[in-house]
Amino acid sequence: MTSNAFTPLVHKGDAGRGGDGGDGGLGGSGGMRGYTEVCEGGRRGHDGAQGQPGAGGVDGSAANDGQIRILTVTEESWNEQLTKPWLTHLTPTNAFPGTKITIRGSRFADTDTVVIGSSTLTPVLRADEGTDVTLPAAIEGGEHTVFLRRFDGEESNRLIVGVRPHLGSAPVSVTPDADIALTGQAFVAGATVALDGQLYPANVASVTALTFTMPGIAGTVNAERLWGLKVVNPDGRESNELTATQPRILQNGFTLGVHDYQFDNFDDGAPSWGTFEDTFGSVEVWHELLDPVFGHPILTGAFYGFYHYFLLGEGNGGLATGFCTSLASTALDRFWQGHGDTFATIQKADIHSDLTAVGRLLSRESLLTMHDQGRRGSANIETSFREIEAAFASGGTRETAPLLFFIPSGAAWDSGYFDKLADSHCVVPIKILYPSGHDGTDVAGITVQVWDNNAPADADCRVDITRNAAGDLEFQFFSAGALKFSTADGITLGTQTLGEYLLSDHDLPFSGPFGLSSFVIDFLLSPAVLQVTDGAGRRAGHFGSQILCEIPGSHPGYLAPGLFLLPPGEGLTRTITGRSAGTYGYTSINPAGVSLNLRDVQTSAGEADIVAANGDGTRVRFVPSQPKTVTFSVSSEFDGQARGIEIAGFDVSAIADLDVTVTPDLSLVRIANNGADTALPVKLLGVTAATSTAVTRDVGTVSVPANHDLVVSVTNWSRLNANDVTAAAVDAT
Repeated sequence: MTSNAFTPLVHKGDAGRGGDGGDGGLGGSGGMRGYTEVCEGGRRGHDGAQGQPGAGGVDGSAANDGQIRILTVTEESWNEQLTKPWLTHLTPTNAFPGTKITIRGSRFADTDTVVIGSSTLTPVLRADEGTDVTLPAAIEGGEHTVFLRRFDGEESNRLIVGVRPHLGSAPVSVTPDADIALTGQAFVAGATVALDGQLYPANVASVTALTFTMPGIAGTVNAERLWGLKVVNPDGRESNELTATQPRILQNGFTLGVHDYQFDNFDDGAPSWGTFEDTFGSVEVWHELLDPVFGHPILTGAFYGFYHYFLLGEGNGGLATGFCTSLASTALDRFWQGHGDTFATIQKADIHSDLTAVGRLLSRESLLTMHDQGRRGSANIETSFREIEAAFASGGTRETAPLLFFIPSGAAWDSGYFDKLADSHCVVPIKILYPSGHDGTDVAGITVQVWDNNAPADADCRVDITRNAAGDLEFQFFSAGALKFSTADGITLGTQTLGEYLLSDHDLPFSGPFGLSSFVIDFLLSPAVLQVTDGAGRRAGHFGSQILCEIPGSHPGYLAPGLFLLPPGEGLTRTITGRSAGTYGYTSINPAGVSLNLRDVQTSAGEADIVAANGDGTRVRFVPSQPKTVTFSVSSEFDGQARGIEIAGFDVSAIADLDVTVTPDLSLVRIANNGADTALPVKLLGVTAATSTAVTRDVGTVSVPANHDLVVSVTNWSRLNANDVTAAAVDAT
């Protein structure tokens, strides 16, 4: 006897003998007797003999050895089988990740683990003999098997639990035709989003993230409404529902990836005389720049020097930090002309020169508009928004389509605004989002979504309008996922329509020789700053960290440091202060009088040179802080001609200043030599507007002793023949 299992061997049996042959078959019955009319008394035939016995069967083959498995079942093992865990049902049978599942059944132990899909979990025994387990947060959606595993590896029967997608977060606000991001758990490829019961396809990035496109048509007015959102996995299991508000929206239909450019803003311009004419019109532009004898531009040509230096862009050693206004205005114009291929087909090289030609920020109209709006301060935030809102609400036109500008705020501008605005000073408004319940009376809480060509792929570039604790309007501009600047930076909002900025004629800032003579324009090309004062002590220019325009009729050059519009007909004193070592060029263009140009003037940090001029520019003095050699020209527009006289290599100092007196028509020019004996080269240039023809006269070098005046007399500016021009030294005593 034994209590252990054993296996006895059963030997194979011998082969079986073949069976005996069978008995032969019985003989057949005899035939019937014959019977005919002629044969009677016939007998029946005898039965046939029995057949032979059959052959014996073939012997069978030998069998294999067999085994008998005999197990001994102890009482302990029998009882153990009776205590094996058994699952009867789950509660709930469909649940979100992270949900507690109650397992019902029998024979649960505190050493059991629960296996759900690929996860092994530690359950918690319940007092009612059930057990609880929490679905993993990262579990995938769909069906998963559930079973218990004993410590010794024994497993229970299987049940099925369904995992539903869980919607964790959705935007508070959604907009039509926009990509909406949802986050949660247990998202499955092929999932859809249910909006009030209607299913929309989704792009599932992971088990926790997906995006879908909100229904709705861009370029339409959409009323405020509340949406219910659910995620539905391909097996039909639905998530919980979250709500999102679709605020009232105004939009113009400008779509990123369609109507914008595929290239970013740039800082390398391509200015030329041709783009200068395209910007301001060939009628207003003199062609004196092209003359090889005089060699130096006057009037519009002098301003071209500033235009060219500005629009070269920082990438080419110029001033402009970007061309966002050109990009914004031309992309918006293409949109309103019905072009839907701007993003797909337009390359930078295709329009590089054309974009430079849109250099209208240097025009008289833009400079005045930007300064006037900036002086209104934060009050211009609402004014600008209302103009954009009105254009959107009316449906808009090509001419009324708005551009949004960021401009310095207040009467005194912080001189650091150039760096703050940098390359982002103009954007395209594309959508207005109103807060829930907005009644139209207050602009606080409104968001204006924009296209910023410095972050063209960012669909969330926006301007948020709020009120501070004092009740004043403020704005914040977000681009490329970060706060770019705000009201706190001394910036406010401004607008121009596409018609005003791009489609209408723009004048030179001093209005040109044939336009309305409204401004004297002063500008520096230099490592120096310009300060201007009038007879009452009022200021314009860079003073400390501020740009002031206290002088009535004075205006700064928006985004053009060193450029100022000044009132005509007033005697003004200019102070040019060096910021570092180098040379500066100073030009004062007076379309109603005589203009002055100083070239290649040496300076260093702290040096202050003085330029004093009367109202019409016929009397000018230049007093340097240190001895210097200057080249200067005086010029004017008179009787349909641009006239200029240049004197090179003139030595000046604080006690021997440059003192110039001229007649308005430049028929007589007197330059006082208050220093040592000198020899001065003299050149003249005349350009006739009607024919755009130039005449020149190189007088050569004229000796001018100390205490003498150089007097240049011109009797005929149309010819400038040798007998038309005299230049000689005259005793000043």
